[in-house]
Amino acid sequence: MWVRFTRRHVWHATPGTSIAYKPDGGPFKDGRYSVTRDCASDAVAKGVALKVPTPTRPK
Repeated sequence: MWVRFTRRHVWHATPGTSIAYKPDGGPFKDGRYSVTRDCASDAVAKGVALKVPTPTRPK
């Protein structure tokens, strides 16, 4: 699932693992990341991310 982060978000995947997402990061450097559904649901519920459509590959 793809989301665009509007603010910094730290996802705690397991008790010993955390992943930080930045609003100016990701593969496109615009805050879009491919994340798990659990991470996306948590971020959207906290108001730090918006769901976005899956990007298409350039032809």
